Amino acid sequence: IINKMKQNYNKHIKLICATCGSSDFFDKNEKTGVITCKKCNRVYNGGYDEIVELNEKNINSEVESMKKEVEQDIIKDLNNMFKKAGFKLK
Repeated sequence: IINKMKQNYNKHIKLICATCGSSDFFDKNEKTGVITCKKCNRVYNGGYDEIVELNEKNINSEVESMKKEVEQDIIKDLNNMFKKAGFKLK
């Protein structure tokens, strides 16, 4: 049993405005779902889904980074388990 492996791999990825690069100034109209960047006034008529689509490259990069982190943690934990079981690893 891998009991030392991280239990939480939650990541928060800041979505950025495709026009000005701001990540802290979005305003959402709750009725329409339209999102506006407060810094440059760009309007995202597609709302959250549009911003996510425009940030797909950054999101995919974070996902790949997380995959590598999980893989390294699993390898480390498996090596520790085998060592504790008396196996000699190279």
